[in-house]
Amino acid sequence: MQPFAPTAGFARGMGFRQLKRTLGVPVSQGIDFKHWLYGAYGGAEASILTFEEGSGSSTVSYTGVVVRVDPPLFLGLQVGRHGWIRLFEEPDIELGSARIDAALRVTGANAARVRAFFDLHDASVEPLLDGVMRLEGLPELWITDSTVGVAAAGNQVDRVTLVTWLDRAVEVAEALARRGRQLPKSPGEMAQQAEWQRFADAAGFDFDADRMKLTGKQRPMEIALEHDGAQLKTAVTLAFPRAIDVGFAVRRTATLSFLQGLFSQDIQVGTPAFDDHYIVTGFPEPRIRELLRRPKVLATLIYLAGRTMEVQMNHAQLFFRLAGASPTASHLAQLTELATSVTADLFGEVAAAHPFR
Repeated sequence: MQPFAPTAGFARGMGFRQLKRTLGVPVSQGIDFKHWLYGAYGGAEASILTFEEGSGSSTVSYTGVVVRVDPPLFLGLQVGRHGWIRLFEEPDIELGSARIDAALRVTGANAARVRAFFDLHDASVEPLLDGVMRLEGLPELWITDSTVGVAAAGNQVDRVTLVTWLDRAVEVAEALARRGRQLPKSPGEMAQQAEWQRFADAAGFDFDADRMKLTGKQRPMEIALEHDGAQLKTAVTLAFPRAIDVGFAVRRTATLSFLQGLFSQDIQVGTPAFDDHYIVTGFPEPRIRELLRRPKVLATLIYLAGRTMEVQMNHAQLFFRLAGASPTASHLAQLTELATSVTADLFGEVAAAHPFR
C-alpha cells in the first residue's frame, strides 16, 4: 500500500469515493500515523488509516481499515452497533433475526429494499450475514453502500491484527457486492439507468450502469451517483485539458468571509458573492485573482455556492457534488455544460452543444 497525506478527516459514514478524494498526495519519506495507506488487498481496494472522534478532552483516536464494496449498493445502507442506551436511538430496520437485530443497528433509504437485500429466507444471504456477524466480534465496525470498516482505539501496529481485519472486511465487502448484483433493480432505478444511457449515447459518454457512473469519451469528465447516508448525490469531476501553471486551491466553506483570514491564507477576488463562500489559497495572488475573475468561472462558482457546500477547484480539476440523483438526460446535460463552461473560459475551448436543450 502507498502512504498518502490526507487533505481532510475521515468519518465512518464516508463513502469510498469520498475517501479517495481526500487521500492527498503520495508520501515517500517521513511516514507516520497521520498518513493513510491506500492500495489493493485480496483483490479489493482498501485503506489503513487513523481518525479521531469526539472533541476536546473526549477526543478518541482510532486506527481503522476500510475496504471498498464494488459496485456500491445504492441502498443508503448504514450498519453498525447499537448505542449504549437503545432507548434514545431512532428506530432502525429489523431484519427478522433476534440475534442479528439485537447485535446490529441497520438503516437505509428504503426499508423494504434493505429487508429484501438481507432476505433471511434466501439461502445465498446466509454466508453474507455470517460474515457480518464475524465482524461484530471485532472492536468497532461499520458498513455503508461502498465500505466495510473495522477499527479500534489507539495506534494499532500489530500486522497480524490488521491483516485479520482486512481479511474479514474483504470477505464481507465481496459478499455485499455479490448480493447487490443479485437484487433486482426497482422501476425507478431502471428508468434512471435508461435516461443515463440515453444521455451517454447522445453526448459521447461511457455508462457503467452497475456503478451509475458516466465517463466522457472525448472530454476528461466523470458524473457519478453517491450515497451520503440516506441521501443520493450527484458527483461531478472535470479534469482540465492541461494543468494551469499556477498552484492554487478553491474550496467551499461555511466560515464567514471576515473570519476566514484568522485560520489560513484567503485570497479575495473582490466579489462578495464569491468571497463570502470560498477560501482561496495559492501563489502568485494576482494571477489567481485574474483566473477566478473570468466571467464563466466566477459565475459557475457563485452558482454552485448557492446549491452545495461541496465544491473544490485547483490547477488540475473542478469537483462539485449536488443533492439529488439527476434522473433525466436533460439534467445531466445541464451539469455537463455548467462544468465545461469553466474549461471554455480558462482555456478558450468551446464546449460542444448537447441535444437536450
